[in-house]
Amino acid sequence: YLWELDIASEFDKLCEESIVITEHGTKVVDYDKFDEEIRKCDEIQAEVAKIQCAIDIGWLRVNTTPVKRELSLLASNRRELFISHMRCSVTKTISDLYDFIETKAQGLNKIDDEIQQSQDNLMEVMSVIRDVRLKIDSVPELIAPQKRCVQI
Repeated sequence: YLWELDIASEFDKLCEESIVITEHGTKVVDYDKFDEEIRKCDEIQAEVAKIQCAIDIGWLRVNTTPVKRELSLLASNRRELFISHMRCSVTKTISDLYDFIETKAQGLNKIDDEIQQSQDNLMEVMSVIRDVRLKIDSVPELIAPQKRCVQI
């Protein structure tokens, strides 16, 4: 069935279906759906590997090696597409979280004597604290799927 499907449209559809919004409004990826697709690709590759290289049909000998190679390549490419997407997704999520931490740490470093002299600096620090408080609930929801993806 792999040769009948448009990989790009199937991948886009899977990406859309795998987005889950948590109770705190965080968008996370359901990596189990990608894992299921990867397992399907592995099963297809295992089935293809079981096919004999030469099959006799009556007096005709059919060499299945080229077909086996192409089917295995299709399954392998599809599998790599899912794995690379998962890898990029985890990397981006962790990078975004790291950037958030760095940005807010810089904002909190403004806490010194200047705050007492300037109300604007105080407001900046207060907005940093607000952002961190808003993010606190969503970080565990964000990390759990990433951890699951790495385990896959």
